[in-house]
Amino acid sequence: MILLEIAGTHYLQIEHEKVYMSVVIQKMIIPEVSGIMFTADPVSGNRGIISIDASYGLGEALVSGLVSPGY
Repeated sequence: MILLEIAGTHYLQIEHEKVYMSVVIQKMIIPEVSGIMFTADPVSGNRGIISIDASYGLGEALVSGLVSPGY
């Protein structure tokens, strides 16, 4: 994301510090396993805890809560 943002701001001659939002465009793949990482505990909000959850497939079931993450 940072590389795309820097390349886009350079091309458009926009100061990097003035960018408030970025968009990530990625090629879709068929993954065996997908995951999600929270930089703060999703329940308590504690920023001293990093949570990484993963499941088989695209990860849609994990994000929607249909499956429990594999540890």
